[in-house]
Amino acid sequence: AQARKKLQANDNLIYASEGICLKDADAKAISGNENCTTTKPKFSAKEQQRLDGIKARQKELNCK
Repeated sequence: AQARKKLQANDNLIYASEGICLKDADAKAISGNENCTTTKPKFSAKEQQRLDGIKARQKELNCK
């Protein structure tokens, strides 16, 4: 459960750093939506690679 939370937090942090408007209440509580500017962020290659890695690990752990 701890690994899942950490993966989700890392995922949310990347999205929040790009100005995405977070919908999940837990994500908003941690990262906030103060700098929310988009629903369609553009990620750098490095960010996208990190997001892909997070999603793959979430799948391995049977996360939502």
